[in-house]
Amino acid sequence: MSKYMIGILIILFGIYNLLKNFGIDLGLESIVGTYWPVIIIVIGIKFFLEGLIRFISGLKKDYWRTRKLIHGTIIIVLGVFLLGNNLGWFEMTFSDFWSLLWPLLLIYIGINILFKPKWYEVDIDREDDKHLVRRKSWVGEVVLGGGNTWNLDDVKIWHGIGSTYVDLTSAIIPEREVMIDIVAMVGEITLLLPEDIPIKVNAGVKVGELNMMHQKYSGKGRFVTYESEDYKEKQKKLNIMISLSVGEVTIKRVD
Repeated sequence: MSKYMIGILIILFGIYNLLKNFGIDLGLESIVGTYWPVIIIVIGIKFFLEGLIRFISGLKKDYWRTRKLIHGTIIIVLGVFLLGNNLGWFEMTFSDFWSLLWPLLLIYIGINILFKPKWYEVDIDREDDKHLVRRKSWVGEVVLGGGNTWNLDDVKIWHGIGSTYVDLTSAIIPEREVMIDIVAMVGEITLLLPEDIPIKVNAGVKVGELNMMHQKYSGKGRFVTYESEDYKEKQKKLNIMISLSVGEVTIKRVD
């Protein structure tokens, strides 16, 4: 809820109490007491619409972003439950509602740990006048890039279980060789690269599948190397090293 909405609600509450002190009763107690869950529903709709926009935007880059969409749905369902009880649409105690909700929450949390996006803090160290962006996570999902333009520096990611998503299509790449080092145990690694940047790739999957530039390699002990023809000549370029124990690696260029 924005600060403007909060401000308006406080002003309206103040006006209502001022009128009540002057003996003017608008009879809002019963209305507010019945329809206050509408506020929860509105908040849920806001989250749901924002999540829907993020979800559609992610689909354009073959990436699912459903966290906010699911949060909005849960908030809407809670608001409808409270409003429905107030209006007599159905009779359900909170314990009944919770007995239905908590197993779904457990399922959602489990899926969320394995697959859904989570942002992690970035530590930036100076080494030889260069920045090194480090991200480390045991479970969940690491997301780097996408959206607005951002400055790319050397990147080192270590991930235990989950998905790693790196989108360099909107990154401002410096005039030097940039090192991208991604190591993960179990899960999925997706790397989106700009079309016009020379790259050198060393990628390996012990058990699983490796998709690189429309070529698919599956099975055990898959290791692929690739180098652009003009890699040694160019100053601006990406040196990519990926290692995954179990899962799937996808590397592709995006126009």
